[in-house]
Amino acid sequence: MTQYLQGQRKWAERYTSAIYAPDLNPVECIWANIKRKELANLCSEDLTLMVEGVQKGFSRIHESNHLNYSFLKHAGLSLGSAVN
Repeated sequence: MTQYLQGQRKWAERYTSAIYAPDLNPVECIWANIKRKELANLCSEDLTLMVEGVQKGFSRIHESNHLNYSFLKHAGLSLGSAVN
């Protein structure tokens, strides 16, 4: 991975964080958002409803540029100059 990143220096930067730093991980924001929306108060005897809720949540987030960029911004990350 180090060799690959060195070859991509024009656009890629390497960040090192703590082994577990949820506040620096935008995926934690995604899961928290889905848990508050699609999975809130969900009670099921099998995983079918949960899987459907997670899929619906991922679709909702995927369609929203605002959410995607806000999760990155919350973690202190960006995609070049695309984030304001």
